[in-house]
Amino acid sequence: MIFFKAEANSSIGGGHLHRCISIANECIEQGLQVAFIFSDSASESIQKVKQLGFQSFEIPFETQLDFESYKDFVPSGSLILFDTDNFHFYSGNLINKLHLQNIKTACYTITDQHRITTDIIINSNIISKTHTYNSPKETIKLLGPEYLIFSPSFRSNTIVERTIHCFENLLLFFGNADSHNLTSYFLDVIHKSQKNFKKIIVVVGPLNKHKEGIENKISNYSNLNIEYHYNTSQISKLYERTDIAITAAGMTMWEMALYKIPQLVVASSEREIKYSKYLKTLRFIEYLGEFNNLQLTPKSQAIIIDDILDSNPFKTLALTDFKNAINPNGITKMVSTFSKLVKN
Repeated sequence: MIFFKAEANSSIGGGHLHRCISIANECIEQGLQVAFIFSDSASESIQKVKQLGFQSFEIPFETQLDFESYKDFVPSGSLILFDTDNFHFYSGNLINKLHLQNIKTACYTITDQHRITTDIIINSNIISKTHTYNSPKETIKLLGPEYLIFSPSFRSNTIVERTIHCFENLLLFFGNADSHNLTSYFLDVIHKSQKNFKKIIVVVGPLNKHKEGIENKISNYSNLNIEYHYNTSQISKLYERTDIAITAAGMTMWEMALYKIPQLVVASSEREIKYSKYLKTLRFIEYLGEFNNLQLTPKSQAIIIDDILDSNPFKTLALTDFKNAINPNGITKMVSTFSKLVKN
């Protein structure tokens, strides 16, 4: 049986949980049983998992690192995937006790700065293969964007690539939570821009606590041709109509890379800064900077973006190389590894 320990709330967003739901569905496709473990998630996120038909368990936040919280419902021979940036789930007393009960473990990580003793390390970051992990030699390492987890709509061969001749349709999308309210900021920026976009497509995720303010701002900017989508299930269709995007360096960026969409990217968390700069050196993206350094007035930021569009550096972006670095079906390979481990 495969268990997923992942949280979703307004602080950390929904990326961890959304990824695990995708993996869980693939596990079921490969004949494995699955369940979720929560201790710090929004009630609507837990309810979503239940509505999807998955079994779930809730344990206290204060005891989530104690083996006692898991022993009554995780059977021997299972695997627990910890999808979290909390390095306390990478090694230590909990992992050791789980191993003693013949419970396998896996962890998602973005860094090699901590000791990791789980049976599997997963790091889909593009720079992960340059890392040196402090882990046992027998640890299985699933590294690089070939292990990015895409939803089924992005795993087909029907993706429509964009041929960029002009920038008519601009997409603003900063993930499920957008905890730094980048959507609102860049609406102000576009309002100050001298560029006349044919359409501004604005997408707001279900965990965005700034939804009401964004909607009010859209109403006030009636001079812009804004097409607004909240919690859409048709994001792939929107990508097909996008000529250029301003986004965060999260999963939305990787999804758009499959469509070869030129992207102006903001590192919206500390963990995104290093690999955003690395992607810039590869000429995969245009980098706007870090979320905590966006102190420019909207007018000043608009001038910067207008200058970028005027110089059109996107002609030299390695958009094909960016796309080819990704395996949209890497989830199948990942789950096959899980299956072999629990069956052994």
